[in-house]
Amino acid sequence: MGIATLLSNPVCETVQTMFGSSPVGSTNSYQLSYTKANFWVNININYINSYPRFPLKDSIPRAYPDTVPREERTFLTSLEVDENQINDIELETRDQASSDQWKEQRKFRFTASRFHLISRRQ
Repeated sequence: MGIATLLSNPVCETVQTMFGSSPVGSTNSYQLSYTKANFWVNININYINSYPRFPLKDSIPRAYPDTVPREERTFLTSLEVDENQINDIELETRDQASSDQWKEQRKFRFTASRFHLISRRQ
C-alpha cells in the first residue's frame, strides 16, 4: 500500500515512516512515524463474549397521549419488545438481508438506512 503526498516544493526535508519517506511536518510524518510502545497490554480475549447482550432495561411502561387513536396505540404496542426478545431477534437475524425475519422486524421501524428519507419527508 502506498501513500501519495502532493507538495508545492518538491525539494524538502523528509523523515522515514512506516510507509516510506514523508515530508517533515506533514500529517504522514507524525501519524505514520515509527514509535516504540511505552506500555504493555495484557488481556485474555477468550473470556470476552463476541456478542454481549443488549443492556436494555425498560422499567417504565409506555404512556401514550389520549389523542392517539386506539388502532395506532395497538400498532405501537406491537412494536415493543422486551430484553429477551431483542436478544433473540439479534441472534436469529444475523444473516440480515437473507433472513425473512430481519426484513419483517425492520418493516415498521426507524433504521439508520432509512432515517435520512424519514427526516426529509414533508
